[in-house]
Amino acid sequence: MARNLLTSLIGVLIGIFALLFLEVLVRVLRTDINHQDTERALFMERAFGDSPGWRPGAAGVSFGERVYIDDQGFRKPDRQPASGKAWLILGDSVAFGVGVENNSTFVTLMQTARPDIRVINTAVVGYATGNYRDVLQRHVSTRDLEKVVLFYCLNDTYDDLRAVPEDTGGVNRILGFLRRNSKLYMLMKNTFFDRSKPYFENDFREYGADNLRFIRTVGLLTEMNDLLMKRKIAFQVVMLPYEYQLRMREKNLLKPQEAMAKVLPARVKFVDLYPCLSGQAKDSARLFLYADAMHFSKAGHKAVFDCLNSDPQLQGKVEAPAPEGLLFGTSFPKVPPGALRVMSGLPDTQKDF
Repeated sequence: MARNLLTSLIGVLIGIFALLFLEVLVRVLRTDINHQDTERALFMERAFGDSPGWRPGAAGVSFGERVYIDDQGFRKPDRQPASGKAWLILGDSVAFGVGVENNSTFVTLMQTARPDIRVINTAVVGYATGNYRDVLQRHVSTRDLEKVVLFYCLNDTYDDLRAVPEDTGGVNRILGFLRRNSKLYMLMKNTFFDRSKPYFENDFREYGADNLRFIRTVGLLTEMNDLLMKRKIAFQVVMLPYEYQLRMREKNLLKPQEAMAKVLPARVKFVDLYPCLSGQAKDSARLFLYADAMHFSKAGHKAVFDCLNSDPQLQGKVEAPAPEGLLFGTSFPKVPPGALRVMSGLPDTQKDF
């Protein structure tokens, strides 16, 4: 019996050392694989009305990248003017730039392109459309606010984030630990499952004409637009595609974009980035974090920025194109003319951390 116990113990130890060896090997050979999840210590309750937000002055890890929150509760670019005209960025984990160093996110690239503008990134992991409304109501009176850009993701129809996310017990806690700490786990998971496809398919179902969450989302976007119109502040909704849409390139998968364009009132300026991004890279995976459905890689953030800078219609104008990117007023590599489209409306799972 003692011999059997010793044999079992040796077997367990060999298994543990084998897993540790494989973990180290994956970390050395697959630097493209990032961890997931966001440290809860970065959050604080009721930062904007009922919406939680980032804890001012906090530091922690989000999707394997160390992030720093400034004393205002934002992920601030290294260089930003202290005063002057301001652009307010609304968004979730995608606009926040999880898994990507601060200087490489498309929001920071916007700031770099326009050093005369304060580009304020209010994006928070887990946010949905109702949270954007809460943030906007808090900051609509920001001094010299000139523009608000909302970066919309397909899962923004879901319930608003109303409490700091907590780890649940049991299996979910174990899986959360693995997402935060094991690249071997991430590699094995992606080897056996197409993680991007089910995320898209789940969120795709939100865009039926009778879906109450979708109807509420359109109402909130319209409400925000009208609030800003009264104050003569520009508002744009920029819709970001999922990896699976860019990979498959099938028109029937663009129902969310088409539904949003159809239902939003014409006065809401709506920009679909799918046409531009689909022409940026034949390999869609290159634009996203490893095995990720929606979060952009460093290359993806650069591609988004180039799209934003490439077409004067992003200002809601249809005059002759300016010689330089009109949105930022600085020359950057252009995508083919007309690759973007502004779509004006006619009458007719969860967020992850």
